[in-house]
Amino acid sequence: MENRDQLVLKALKAAEQLRKKLNINSLSIIDPVDIALKMGCSVRYENIESLEGMYAKEPSPTIIIGSYRPNGRKVFTCAHELGHHYFNHGTKIDQLTTQNVSGFDSDEFLVDCFAGFLLMPKRIVMNMLSKQNINIKHVTAMEIFKLSSIFGVGYGTILNHLTYSLKMITKEQLRNLKKFTPKDIKRQLGVDTSNDLIIVDNNWPNKPVDLQVDDYIACPKSFKIDNHFLEISYEAKSAEFSFYKAKNVGYSRILNNNWAANIRISRREYSGLARYRFLSEED
Repeated sequence: MENRDQLVLKALKAAEQLRKKLNINSLSIIDPVDIALKMGCSVRYENIESLEGMYAKEPSPTIIIGSYRPNGRKVFTCAHELGHHYFNHGTKIDQLTTQNVSGFDSDEFLVDCFAGFLLMPKRIVMNMLSKQNINIKHVTAMEIFKLSSIFGVGYGTILNHLTYSLKMITKEQLRNLKKFTPKDIKRQLGVDTSNDLIIVDNNWPNKPVDLQVDDYIACPKSFKIDNHFLEISYEAKSAEFSFYKAKNVGYSRILNNNWAANIRISRREYSGLARYRFLSEED
């Protein structure tokens, strides 16, 4: 049986090989749903409260993701289940549980590492740190929160990846940064919500900003939104940011001078095929 270090290396090589096979730019942050579809996997969301995610090999490769999970968790779960497909595992079901699960599952550890390396390769993390002018030795909770938004994963997920997989922050840093929660950080920005808040600026990478209805974008006050799918929020007061709240399913753009990024908004707790999640019911 392979030990943990061997499994980590196996996951790293697999993630690199997959990105190369699909001709993904070495500095591109990926949407795992797009990757799954390219690999012949159907992806859908289901309103099953106990479900984290599931991979079914038969009758055709299918990834199912629990609709009730936070956005960042859905992204990681999709990449995790994609790992089961890549490594040719059989049907796997991951359920939410409050009980401690004993024992080491090498398949689950392998695909967790694979998901981390696929979503957050060290080269891209280093590039984002440089673009955001972040010193990893003195990184703050707010900066980790911003990075988690950029990569589309949860605050705790990126912290663990930076600590245990990439070994870029120390365990002492990890302990200190885990004293803060995403809700604490959103309150610091002036928004008291359990929904997502994504900070967007001119250094946002070449990828869409993905939201659910009632999520927020924080952006510099010079930025503009080009249609009615988001509306200015007056709940939060900030000298630095304007806040916009997603109100309708569909596509929008955020603009500033010669810079722009696409925005994709899905229904909250959407259930159905992933490829249709940003289409309104009228579409």
